[in-house]
Amino acid sequence: MLLHRIKFSLLFIFSATLLTGCLSLKEKAAIKAEQDKIEQQRQLAELRKTFKPPVVIYRIDEHRFFTLEEFNEKREGYTFYNNTQTQAHFKVYNGSACNFRGRLIWAATQDDYIAFPATSSN
Repeated sequence: MLLHRIKFSLLFIFSATLLTGCLSLKEKAAIKAEQDKIEQQRQLAELRKTFKPPVVIYRIDEHRFFTLEEFNEKREGYTFYNNTQTQAHFKVYNGSACNFRGRLIWAATQDDYIAFPATSSN
């Protein structure tokens, strides 16, 4: 009887162990998605190491200006609007205005309206 209980206990433990190792397709997909997300974050961190520091590309006044950020030799970067008085910092363009050859007259006194001299590089 004691031997039967031990066999039954071992069989139960062995069966429970086997069942915990089985993953559904949904669980496998979730694990794969998490692994892909971690790898993507690692690659992005590596890419960010190559970025140059932000550069002011157009100054409106002493506290409002556009910066080119997240750029390197292979990547054009993004243009951000900045206002140091209101702590505004947001992306306005996927690229830069380095090809712009003209004047931008800024008449707005608030951050409600933004104008940016974007040009096509084609």
